Amino acid sequence: MADFLGAPLPPRRADVRELEFVVLDLEMTGLDPRRDEIASIGYVVVRQRRVCLEQAHHRLIQIDGSVAQSATLHGIVDADLSNGIPLADALTHLL
Repeated sequence: MADFLGAPLPPRRADVRELEFVVLDLEMTGLDPRRDEIASIGYVVVRQRRVCLEQAHHRLIQIDGSVAQSATLHGIVDADLSNGIPLADALTHLL
């Protein structure tokens, strides 16, 4: 995490069309960050306005509880997460 937080930010006036960044998508079991869990993490690199699909990743995450009604929104069911990875591993890969 220290390496991630220590990375320099782009210049304030940088043209976003020329930057490389990551688009991140989290699927959650609900909207309360104190109670709900991350069920999946998806991300892709965008470089000079191009989506780099070869650098896209999706990880299902092991959770302690159930996805419950959130499955109606994201389509991830409890059985899908039985083969998920620990959240710490997914975050390490992301960072």
